[in-house]
Amino acid sequence: MKYTKYQQGDSITLEGLKNHLRIADYSQDEELVMLLKAATLYVQEYFNKALVSCSVLQEQPQADTDFILFLSDQSNIRVRDYKGNEVGFEQSGNHITLSQAASVRISYDCTPVEDVEQYALVVYQIAAANYDGQPEEIAKILKNYPVI
Repeated sequence: MKYTKYQQGDSITLEGLKNHLRIADYSQDEELVMLLKAATLYVQEYFNKALVSCSVLQEQPQADTDFILFLSDQSNIRVRDYKGNEVGFEQSGNHITLSQAASVRISYDCTPVEDVEQYALVVYQIAAANYDGQPEEIAKILKNYPVI
């Protein structure tokens, strides 16, 4: 899965991360923005819920008829074969069914879930673990958050 567009929202912010880390100055903002983006994408993939507006490209090199879309609230779904030709499909929730087996590229836009705020703390905690050089803490952090 590849993100082709990403727009940070209002619920998970640089200011929120800086407050969590108790950082007042602006000298580390560039690094913190990168950590925040990485943590946000990690959490949205872990919980399979869009936390930011984004566009996704899923490449499916194995010929098949059934595919599962990642994240929630997809729109503008486009399915093309590797030659760029559109491929017919039906959608049911997060499932895409092709009319015939094919290797495809599936692209779509995602809208953030309404309750993004409930994910903010886990995003900040994961960003903080990476900021502190303790990525091994991420598994411990996630144990405190059953799939919401």
